[in-house]
Amino acid sequence: MTNSRVLLAAAVAVALGPAIPLAIPGVASASALADGTYRFDFDGSKQTVDGAPKPTGSHSTLIAMRSACPPSGCVATAWDTSIGPTWLQPPEEGALVFRENRDQWVATRWKMFTCNNTIKQGTETLSFQVKADGTFVGVSTQLEAPCAPIVIPFTATRVGDVGPDVQVADPNSA
Repeated sequence: MTNSRVLLAAAVAVALGPAIPLAIPGVASASALADGTYRFDFDGSKQTVDGAPKPTGSHSTLIAMRSACPPSGCVATAWDTSIGPTWLQPPEEGALVFRENRDQWVATRWKMFTCNNTIKQGTETLSFQVKADGTFVGVSTQLEAPCAPIVIPFTATRVGDVGPDVQVADPNSA
């Protein structure tokens, strides 16, 4: 009897194969982020260097963002306003282009860091998830050879609209 049920289930699955995905509820696709200026608060008390705790002072920066979800996937263009008000094409230090993948937003930019008492160019990757209340929770990973990687957790909160003097690229063209 068990073999008959298995064979019957297999036959039904083969016959209805194309219809099966229609009966399974779809996973909601990501939504565009709310356009605006976000305060990114970096928690220096939880900083690690090469995986070991190395607390430092906390700091904040304002990042202006615009986002869209065209068929190719959700994207957000952003500008770190601590650099200035004008969005310049990457690889400009203040420019960020976040891409969403499985509810994780990720952007990498080049940035100048102090490494072994010398200013060097490295990269910073910001990755975050959006919480139900609209806040972002994530980490900044800073890489600047030959120094060890630095990881600092952050939260970000929308604090207002993008200022009229701040230029952020159209996310539909990123």
